[in-house]
Amino acid sequence: MDETQDYSNEIGWLIDLTFTKKAYMNVTGEHWIPHVDIYEKADEILVYVELPGVEKTDINLTYSDGYLVIAGYRRELCPDCLTKLHRMEMDAGRFWRKIQILADIIQDTIEAEYRNGILEIKLPKRG
Repeated sequence: MDETQDYSNEIGWLIDLTFTKKAYMNVTGEHWIPHVDIYEKADEILVYVELPGVEKTDINLTYSDGYLVIAGYRRELCPDCLTKLHRMEMDAGRFWRKIQILADIIQDTIEAEYRNGILEIKLPKRG
């Protein structure tokens, strides 16, 4: 590898570090935001939350005043591997997502199921 290519790799790494969400999170201590899909059926709202690698016991789900809040924590995949980091694109640490639900929900019948890294939340609508 020549010197020009070596500098190019270092510049690319610095750009990645400076402008990625991961760098922002490391500096500010912010949470990461999981992706969601939301569907509406005649009788319910379905929310799917992408949470691969998260333990079921590390997920907290609340619904209040028309807002669904999904929060929790994803552990580092290899906490002992930080001797030399080549790339880290999968977020770890705290996550948080607040979603306004614009329907009259029957709060005491909300159901959630977590399988294969996807959290499925069923929010039954009132008549």
